Amino acid sequence: MPTENNTDISDKLAELQQRYYAQLPERINEIESLWQNYNIKSPDESLLNDLHRHAHTLMGLAGTFGAGQLSSVAKELGHFLKLILEQHKTLSEEESDVISRIVCHIKEQAEISIHSPHKNGRQHQWSDYEIQKYNGHNLIYVVDDDELVVQRIASELDMANFEVETFSGNDKFFEACEKNYPPSLL
Repeated sequence: MPTENNTDISDKLAELQQRYYAQLPERINEIESLWQNYNIKSPDESLLNDLHRHAHTLMGLAGTFGAGQLSSVAKELGHFLKLILEQHKTLSEEESDVISRIVCHIKEQAEISIHSPHKNGRQHQWSDYEIQKYNGHNLIYVVDDDELVVQRIASELDMANFEVETFSGNDKFFEACEKNYPPSLL
């Protein structure tokens, strides 16, 4: 049976999810803008790095907040860009077309995620068990090798009044877990 604390935590988690979906169009616009700037201005590797970072961030956040298909497409873009960046080469026309198609697919999946929450599992109802894990504990560890992803997720959690500790590497994370294992980990 839900308690007042359970409801409060469930409300906070739902608020985080709503905020994510409200900000999703802006995130997609950033990705489109980076790709357009790369195509229009010049083949600047720093723009591809930024695009890769945004795709990686979108992948993690979309997966966290229930947009699995969007997360998969963003992951596809991130992996493709990573391969190109590792080779330090100028994009071929074929590679450019692939990226354009993936960016379009990301936009389509974002629209579906925003307008059809039931199809993407977005209408998540937090179980009493999930809520009970957090009851009285608002500490969440956020771990990722991408510092930007860590900071964005931490910022969202912080705005929802969760206590957040961030880690960009496993060593510090494991040390922290030995001292205080958190009720939640992202």
